[in-house]
Amino acid sequence: MFTSSTQRTTRPFISAAALLALAAGAAAACPTPHTISIASPGFNDEAGAALAWSGASLMIGVPGRDAAAANAGAVYTFLPGGFTWTQRAEILAADAAPGDGFGAAVAFADPYAAIGAPGRGDTGSVYFFERTGNTWNQVTRVSATSEPGADVGRVLAISGSTVAIGVPKKTIGQHPGAGAVYLYQRNVNGTWGFAQQLNEDPALEPIAGDRFGEAVALHGDLLVVGVPTGEDTPAFTDHGYARVYRRGGDGFTHEQRLAMPAPVANARFGAAVATDGEFIAVGAPWRGRLASEGGELPAAGAVYVYRFDGGQWVADGVVFAPDAAAYAAFGDSVELRAGRLVVGSPESKKAYIFRRIPSGVWHPGAVLTDPTGANNSGFARAIAFNGDQVAVGAPADAGFGPTGGRTFIYNRPNFDHGDDCIAAVPVSQGVYTGCTDGATLDGSAACGGPANAQGPDVWFSWTSPCSGTLHVDTVGSAFDTVLSVHSGCPGAPGSTQIACSNDAPGLGSASRVQFNYQAGQVYYIRLGGADGASGDYTLNVTDGDGEPPANNDCATPQVVTDGVFAFGTCRAGGGFPTISGCSPSGAISLGHDVWFRYTAPSTGTATIDLCGSNFPAAVAVYNLGRCPGLIDQPVACDTGSCPGGQARVEFAIVEGSEYLIRVGSLPGAAGGSAVMSIASGSACPADWNGDGSVNSNDISTFLTSWLDSVQAGTLGADFSGDGAVNSNDISAFLTAWLGAVQNGC
Repeated sequence: MFTSSTQRTTRPFISAAALLALAAGAAAACPTPHTISIASPGFNDEAGAALAWSGASLMIGVPGRDAAAANAGAVYTFLPGGFTWTQRAEILAADAAPGDGFGAAVAFADPYAAIGAPGRGDTGSVYFFERTGNTWNQVTRVSATSEPGADVGRVLAISGSTVAIGVPKKTIGQHPGAGAVYLYQRNVNGTWGFAQQLNEDPALEPIAGDRFGEAVALHGDLLVVGVPTGEDTPAFTDHGYARVYRRGGDGFTHEQRLAMPAPVANARFGAAVATDGEFIAVGAPWRGRLASEGGELPAAGAVYVYRFDGGQWVADGVVFAPDAAAYAAFGDSVELRAGRLVVGSPESKKAYIFRRIPSGVWHPGAVLTDPTGANNSGFARAIAFNGDQVAVGAPADAGFGPTGGRTFIYNRPNFDHGDDCIAAVPVSQGVYTGCTDGATLDGSAACGGPANAQGPDVWFSWTSPCSGTLHVDTVGSAFDTVLSVHSGCPGAPGSTQIACSNDAPGLGSASRVQFNYQAGQVYYIRLGGADGASGDYTLNVTDGDGEPPANNDCATPQVVTDGVFAFGTCRAGGGFPTISGCSPSGAISLGHDVWFRYTAPSTGTATIDLCGSNFPAAVAVYNLGRCPGLIDQPVACDTGSCPGGQARVEFAIVEGSEYLIRVGSLPGAAGGSAVMSIASGSACPADWNGDGSVNSNDISTFLTSWLDSVQAGTLGADFSGDGAVNSNDISAFLTAWLGAVQNGC
């Protein structure tokens, strides 16, 4: 769990014309978010000035709240409940004083929280709280430094029981504004103690005014620190950089310095930072867009993304707003998680969502705008992302009180779609909602009017390890939809339209398509609007062949005898119980497993092989008289003795005994089409049919088994034991049969 909060930057002068241009794109649009407001809002409360998630719980800072004293500030936690959000707690400083600004920054890792009060005393403070039930108890208050005007409490991050406090105004030696970061750790006795201070070394470079610590992000043992006005060369002032630290036995030590490949003056690279451990995002909100990047735009902003690869952080892409505007400050705040990047652009009052697609590109998705359409709400001054929900603060929103402030919550299904086909979002059976307002037009369909009149579209993809029939409709959408299915993206060689629907019979303006799909094939689903329409959509995906097999559960096994059986497993569930003793990796869980019941026709041995299956099939055999429990282990199991990596197992059987056979896929593998051969033998191998005597019936029975094995590609008739079924097995069987006839078994 990580959260980060960055100090609001001092922004460049913005002309009235620029403000009007930015406001033009801020009209209310879908997706419609949930709205959270503080009860009894007051003048200048600034609810939503700081936000942080811990799981599904949201913490909202209200630094202007007159809760305990004028502008002392307060913090509130909320939890979702159905279609509403419920306030769970109000958190106040025990020693609140006027002007504290408690809640200007919040860092939340339940049950711990760090809350900033930059107006507390001469230096500012950070309060540490711990939750018991629904009650938050104040543990301690720290100031980190005694320097007047340090503004402690504006920059915070937390991960587990570690808190990072950024103090960018800190004087280091004779260098005012050099900045520092203070690390605090929770002790085993429940107290919080100072652990470490990080800052630049003034002996190595001039650091006055660098503002080290203006942004901080923590994830486990990884710490990222923004230095937005640091510089390498006088030619490019205030271009900024960031530093990466990793915790070891000696605390946090420097790992790498991140900077723009080509410095841009006044870019403020490092004004915002975020990390999920795999990627790092660094905002440069004052970086101008260059002529070579689509036309010059001063202070449009950019975000740089890095990926940890080969023991170092390497560039993974540079992200710009798809509707970039001058002085938008895109990158003023950033959040990163689950392959998705959320970027705040407060001057344009927008938040942008990007998704890393399989090609490695950070592709633009939904654009979140103020649903009220207000021009002065402060929308996107604060953002927070927990992987499934985006919270956007509008602390100056006048909907409740002159500037009481509100917070808007967007659920991932409402913003997680592919604006372009190459960024199509994979879907499974279920319901998907979202919005096409603001999406672009990427392709067309043969129904729904002329291609040049069709509305903006979003894309999804469907892939299944099985073959079947898919039903897709847009019932519940708020506009006249057009739905089509394609074999490839627009312009791809050989791409064809498979199905198309505008107004489906009986569904009004909703669309419905049905098509047959093949295992392993990717299908692209386009959802657009007729005659330019757009809005909120509902996409219902139903797999017509999606029911699991009847023997998906141990309690309902399929009865089998000796022979060859074909079946499918890709729709089956799996996982319990784990099995031991058949994999070098130890205990494993089988996925997509199905169950069979086998009664031994004689006493001897039985062989089960799955060599003809098209996936890495594993097998486990139980002899319990019931379904296995947590600690029950199979009498035999195998995970890959066949040449193709499928299972083959031989085990002792007793006539009349029942055995449960479990067939599934190895961990991480999909199911598929299976072929299982079961062959039993008595104590006399030549008694192939197990009737207790060796005669000509055994020869004909063996030859039938041999032919079945050859045709199915299984090893049930591998009498010679050489791993193949061929003429050698016939010779070996006849030799054994003749010996048994002449000498007995």
